[in-house]
Amino acid sequence: MDFTQYATVGNQYLNRLAQELQMPLEQAEAGSILRGVLHALRNHVTVEESCEMISHLPMALKGVYVDGWKPQRSIGSSNHLDDFIQEVVEDDGMRGLHDFRGASYAKFVVGAVFRSLQKSVADSEYKKFISAIPKDIKVFIQDSMVEKKPC
Repeated sequence: MDFTQYATVGNQYLNRLAQELQMPLEQAEAGSILRGVLHALRNHVTVEESCEMISHLPMALKGVYVDGWKPQRSIGSSNHLDDFIQEVVEDDGMRGLHDFRGASYAKFVVGAVFRSLQKSVADSEYKKFISAIPKDIKVFIQDSMVEKKPC
């Protein structure tokens, strides 16, 4: 097992995400945003779907996904995009007001996370990863694959 390699891949991903977010020197902020998106996402899929999704992530991102997870928690009753975005912001705690400068910017950064994920894993793995995501959220993700400017 090569933990150095896992860390290298994780740092490469965070650098790619920071570039996608148009904040190339802000790896810590990119990590905070990634955590918020992955933690909110796991609240919208079943434990089984989460396990399937995790299997398609690089090891370092698997750790971010499961950090603090309580799998027995039931999935959210709402699978609407606005509720998902709100969960992303709330997961970020007090930094939420800083990292997510309003709903349109929050949508931009969520889209950036998925664009960078798509660039980080094989296409077939990415398709499997998003297959379990609820329809309303998945439609947003698919629409956000075109690179956008922050709002």
